[in-house]
Amino acid sequence: MVGTEVVNLSIISAKRPKSPLGDSNLDMALKGKEVLIIDDQSDIRLLSRKILENQSLTVSEASSVDEAIELAIKKPPHLIIVDLHMPKRNGFDFLEQRLKTPSLLSVPVIVISGLQDQKSIYKAIQLGARDYIVKPFAATILIQKVRKNLRDQDFIGYTFSDKASPSLTVTVNADISKMSETGFLLESPMKLSEKAKIKIICEAFEKQGLTQDQFLTSEKPGVRAISGNYVSSVNVVGLKKSLSRNLKHEK
Repeated sequence: MVGTEVVNLSIISAKRPKSPLGDSNLDMALKGKEVLIIDDQSDIRLLSRKILENQSLTVSEASSVDEAIELAIKKPPHLIIVDLHMPKRNGFDFLEQRLKTPSLLSVPVIVISGLQDQKSIYKAIQLGARDYIVKPFAATILIQKVRKNLRDQDFIGYTFSDKASPSLTVTVNADISKMSETGFLLESPMKLSEKAKIKIICEAFEKQGLTQDQFLTSEKPGVRAISGNYVSSVNVVGLKKSLSRNLKHEK
């Protein structure tokens, strides 16, 4: 079963066209970009610095959260790498302080830490970290994560006026469950917004006389399921009484 959601956007982002010169030219986007490394261990800072400088990045260091905040506010970097376990104020303290600092909100943060428990990883992500690398780490992993986060900054942003807002159509595979006389639950990899018009391409529905665009999500947005997908409640618009009973018994 396939669902298609049409969403009105007020802001849209798109990547710059891929260069015919290939990946080597894409890496030029890293040249000269500044990365701030926050770690109380000088050997880790030195190792990370050498790895990143080999990628044509400019690296600055801080051995404490207070020093890092001062440096970052004075000159916000393009990317911040922070350790969690540090004396006095730790990496979590930095992430919390960053959320209170407007000039740093748009700066992506990668956590590098020896803490491997799910609670620490989840907390770091909840506080705004874009990625999490466990120590000891391979140079290739660090480079990959840094490249990804820095390239994401090369998106072109454009703000449309209310009257000129474009429409975006996305097609995803979805599972339908828990049918009722007025609707059903839809599980998909994409979170559907509330009161969104969607199209459902389903042979079983077509046999019941339902058109593809008779569906509207409920007033509540989709919620995350244990599977990792999102579950949304979908109502059938303009449902005839003669079809409601058949819909409830459809499997």
